[in-house]
Formats: sequence, C-alpha cells, structure tokens
Amino acid sequence: MPKFPSQLDPIIVPNLVNALPVLQSIIDHRSLCNKTLYLILLQNQNPEDATWITYDHMSTLLDPLSIVASYHRDFPSLLRGG
Repeated sequence: MPKFPSQLDPIIVPNLVNALPVLQSIIDHRSLCNKTLYLILLQNQNPEDATWITYDHMSTLLDPLSIVASYHRDFPSLLRGG
C-alpha cells in the first residue's frame, strides 16, 4: 500500500527462478544400460525440445506422479521390467 500519492502499488512478480518445470506428457520410453528412459515434454515446450530422462530425475519436476502412473497403465510391461 503506497504511503505517498506519488508512489505506485507494488507489482508482485512470481519467483520463476526456483519454480520447478511441469511435466506435460511422456511421449516414449526406451532402455539403456538396464535403466528405463522416458522421453518427456514439459509444459509450454515445443515437441522438438523433448528430453530423455530417467525415473530418478522425475523428482526434479513439479508433481509428475499422475502422468507417470497413467503412462505405466498404458505400458504395464515397464513395471515388470519387460
């Protein structure tokens, strides 16, 4: 709240520096060195910028569990190591 007539209301800027990226979808998967890699697309990302990551790196994303669970329902063999 301004104290003087010449002051403006403060502008609230979101803290984007510490914001986690949001998983939009999992496009594909593959195995490499006995680990499953996921080709992921982040929110507001172009499809050509999709990235391969391991499940361990999913923790660096904001709330990926529902998308990962949905993907595993479509590909249950991943859970059995097949």
